[in-house]
Amino acid sequence: DALPISQIEDVAVFYTIDIQKHVPCHRPFSFYNSAGDLNEQALKGMLSSCKKKVIGWYKLRRNSDQTMTYRERILHKNLECHLSREGLVFLLLTSSRTTDCSSTHKVEYALHKLQDGIVQRVSMMVDNLGMVEQHGYRTGSGSSVSVGFCQAVKKHRAEFFNEDDSLKEVLKINSLYSSLQETLKKTCVKVEASERSVESLLTNINELKQEIAKKKDLQKQQIPGDRKS
Repeated sequence: DALPISQIEDVAVFYTIDIQKHVPCHRPFSFYNSAGDLNEQALKGMLSSCKKKVIGWYKLRRNSDQTMTYRERILHKNLECHLSREGLVFLLLTSSRTTDCSSTHKVEYALHKLQDGIVQRVSMMVDNLGMVEQHGYRTGSGSSVSVGFCQAVKKHRAEFFNEDDSLKEVLKINSLYSSLQETLKKTCVKVEASERSVESLLTNINELKQEIAKKKDLQKQQIPGDRKS
């Protein structure tokens, strides 16, 4: 259908990227050098079976800001040209310590993309047990396809999955979550009733205080009259 220009200006298009799998890089500069140039042979070996499905790349840095460096921008452009895909995303993971004794660390993440040479941050949501249903989880192996891994999964599968491939732990957590919600609702009802009871008692106390104050005022007014008589 044709839309008038005034209506076209109000139309917004949103794209959703669903990241469900990654190819691990076990050491730095696995497929590029310090200048950001690609090692096409190494990259071909890493992406032999999923080159057409690549939607971006990621990097982990320590004690760093969540901004793309100049080398990462060059590498990002080279990846877009090599893969013939515009709109690749870059996931940056940064870890830093939050205590002086290094006992606690935090990991932050940010998703970036280049558009017209300008780095833009893309909104990102990480699914966890409290945000998605059990069918939203992957029940198959991801990047590992080794024989030993498959045998281990097959051996221990019954401990974690039901016959319908649903995760047992997710069902238990959902049941616990529902139970906690019911308990919370009952507690909220009790607290509300208690607060209303307290409010009613305070109202009665204020009314009694006002009556006592009025009686005192009447007694003060009657005492001078009695003396005169």
